[in-house]
Amino acid sequence: MGLVTVFWSYTPSNTLLVGLWELAYLAAFTAGGHLIGFVGLNVFLLGYGLLTTLALAWSGLVMYFSGSAHYVAGAQALVLVPLAMVWMFRSRWPLLGGLLLTGALYLALMSGSRAVYLPLLLILVLLLYRLWREQISAPRILAGLGTVGLVIFAIDTALPFHPIQTALGTRASIEQQLSDATTEGSFGSRLQMWQQTLNIALQEPLGTGNGSFRDVLAAYQQYPGVLFSSAHNYYLETAATGGWLRLLLLLGILGWILWRGWNSPAWPWALGAAGLWATLAFDITGMYPAVMMLAFASLGAVYGQIQRPGEQTA
Repeated sequence: MGLVTVFWSYTPSNTLLVGLWELAYLAAFTAGGHLIGFVGLNVFLLGYGLLTTLALAWSGLVMYFSGSAHYVAGAQALVLVPLAMVWMFRSRWPLLGGLLLTGALYLALMSGSRAVYLPLLLILVLLLYRLWREQISAPRILAGLGTVGLVIFAIDTALPFHPIQTALGTRASIEQQLSDATTEGSFGSRLQMWQQTLNIALQEPLGTGNGSFRDVLAAYQQYPGVLFSSAHNYYLETAATGGWLRLLLLLGILGWILWRGWNSPAWPWALGAAGLWATLAFDITGMYPAVMMLAFASLGAVYGQIQRPGEQTA
């Protein structure tokens, strides 16, 4: 569908280029079925994200804006949160699972991104529900999460630049929330971006050509003061550039795989994938090939297990 839109694209070269990138997404989807490699990739990304964001904090540079290292690393960390928690309670290596969970939660919390915080909250609620339903006692769950929470608090307190406290103090303050809700704020401007993008999709039901968003936006500009290269919503941008049929295909594939995964032993993998895909509805990271390849690899990990029900890995 990405390649076929070249026939009516307003920017055919970009459409062809993005179509080629999507071959890499398909390759990532296939590679995600190799679970050891997929977990290894996520552990590597976790370490890289922690190193990057802690180094930035140590040097005094904090970036809480769309597409920054903090946002990208926090979104990627969501994939590991359900897996690490399940391993902490169900595997033979609870300490390893606890360490991974601590690192993933720490990276997500110091992202300063509400696009990460909201999916993280939903993931934790659903995790508690599934673990309780699988006969893991509430005291054990609370003790495990309490221990992880204390370790995270101790680390953040020990570090002189307090990354999580800085992120929450900067992004979660009442003053910041009121500022973001204004027309010029991050949330208010997002609403304008989404409205303009929806208008493009309504005017061009076949799409303007996959990957053409930044090049055609000026022709549909409603708010001249709001300039952006991405809709900050991968799904709306897909509708605007690839057309409604492309969006329906994407949502159909995504919903089918995640729902099947949630109702199978592969549910932790499905929950992690859903967390990453949820961030794409709020942030700019959906335009980065690296993020999208990880997103499709996470779907591949779920799909591979629901196709081979005898080979699920907890």
